[in-house]
Amino acid sequence: MKYLLISFIILNYVGRSFAQVWVGDVDINQEKNVQIIEVMVAERLSGKSVHVFVDYGQKTNFKVRNLETNEKALQIVDSETKKEKLFTSTAALLNFLESHGWAHYDTAINRNDGRSDFLYYFRRKE
Repeated sequence: MKYLLISFIILNYVGRSFAQVWVGDVDINQEKNVQIIEVMVAERLSGKSVHVFVDYGQKTNFKVRNLETNEKALQIVDSETKKEKLFTSTAALLNFLESHGWAHYDTAINRNDGRSDFLYYFRRKE
């Protein structure tokens, strides 16, 4: 019985740790009022990874075009190091969010000033 209880506690803890998606200082999986997120993906100049910005309804979003001053509040970060989580491709980002409790439901392209932003919409899985 003791081993069963310990196993249950460990599995419960591990399951919760994998369901974390930190955007800036906020674990959006723990925010019950966040049901839909908008994710903007932009190619990096190096081509080795993509820039990822998340709008979950926070005060500052990427539509106001001041990403330079507010990047950290919009980026997905590693929960331990608090550094930006790098994704090698858009598919890597989509797989990450799908495996962390978010379901992709729509995609859009926003063309502005000669550049294209790819917007991906997710809703919380039920």
